[in-house]
Amino acid sequence: WTEYKSFYFWVNQQYNIGYDKVDETDSENFEFVPLMTIGYTTKYEYSKKKYYEKSITEGFYPKNYYSDVDTKDSCAQHFFKNIVSITFNEGYKKWMLFGLRAFVEVDFEQNRLQILNKVYRNEFEPEPMITQVLDTTWDVHNQTLVAVGGELFKRKGDTQYGVLGKVLVLGRDNRMAFDVTGDFSTKIKLKDDLNLNILALGHIKSTNPSYFTEHYFSNHFIWENHFNNTWSAKGYGQIGIPYKYCSFKLGAGWQGLKNYIYFDKNAMPTQDNEHFIQIINADLELNLSAWLLHWDNKATFQYVNEPSVLPLPMLSAYSNFYFRHSFFKDDILTVQIGVDCRYNTAYYANAYMPATGVFYLQDEKLIGNYPLMNAYVNLHLKQFRVYLMCYNLSAAFMEPTYFAVPNHPINPIMFKFGLSWNFYD
Repeated sequence: WTEYKSFYFWVNQQYNIGYDKVDETDSENFEFVPLMTIGYTTKYEYSKKKYYEKSITEGFYPKNYYSDVDTKDSCAQHFFKNIVSITFNEGYKKWMLFGLRAFVEVDFEQNRLQILNKVYRNEFEPEPMITQVLDTTWDVHNQTLVAVGGELFKRKGDTQYGVLGKVLVLGRDNRMAFDVTGDFSTKIKLKDDLNLNILALGHIKSTNPSYFTEHYFSNHFIWENHFNNTWSAKGYGQIGIPYKYCSFKLGAGWQGLKNYIYFDKNAMPTQDNEHFIQIINADLELNLSAWLLHWDNKATFQYVNEPSVLPLPMLSAYSNFYFRHSFFKDDILTVQIGVDCRYNTAYYANAYMPATGVFYLQDEKLIGNYPLMNAYVNLHLKQFRVYLMCYNLSAAFMEPTYFAVPNHPINPIMFKFGLSWNFYD
């Protein structure tokens, strides 16, 4: 049994400083122009994971550290984020062509691991069926993270861009880190109803390893690591032409990873300090429509130079062919009937480890090369929506080799339905 609990709240507050501007068309009306915005964001998040085994299956796990009768593992995290920012807003003057923001981020993090030290077994029973934990303690680790950063941005008009930089001056175990992210987009008019959209984005990051990849205690897995920061660089570009009958997007990108942290074939966290992992990808999105028929398609091609460390499918694709029409006055009823399909080429997808809830490397079972098809009907009547679906229709005419991850098949053919009713005018 695995139990996850999560709770969070998030509050964002802003105070604008500016002046009242007289409306040029009506001198009695005023428009408030914000020159500066002072912001405060706070977020608290609590997460907890428990893993139970009332009886341990012999041979399933290679090691039992504190009990060979039952398992009671637990870990938790409290995370409290605070961000104070000041922003000089874009466009409050004609010469102010972009906005500027500076911020300070202070995070308080508490990680908790349950440590079970002593176990009592009833030696008078022929088999040790009674187990009592005599000493249960929590290993508590508190950490304060402090980051400063700034952003230059333009989010109005046909051409938009932004550059954000953040430096973690006080990181995990006093380790520094940084993040530089940028994006750019523009529209070039080709005809009256036809535009060429251009998008570019990228980042350079140095990231502290997470606490639980370095420290963990449980009945079947214990590790104590000191990893280096992971490094990531990424660049991506995309062009697209949206049009009502035929729209497309074509993109390509590159990403490099150094000191990549993964879970090896023994489901233990490992850092690759030798290889510079590179991922090259290209994606295409093509949507066609004629009369009441629509055909939406997406495909992503990927190449990774170290598939033994980071396995990825060479091709992932999605296609959706459907009929859609609105009936009656004011389009009261909308009907959509179609078939969609998801497909990826076979690859050694990561296996799942139930004791820790992580995915780890394996090279014994290929996953994929199976089209997952679903036939569906969607109805939308004012505030009422309903759908009907025949899930995994492919199983009716293909060999049942449908697995999400090794040893975890997806559901066979099944019928689903759902409804949503909003009670408002």
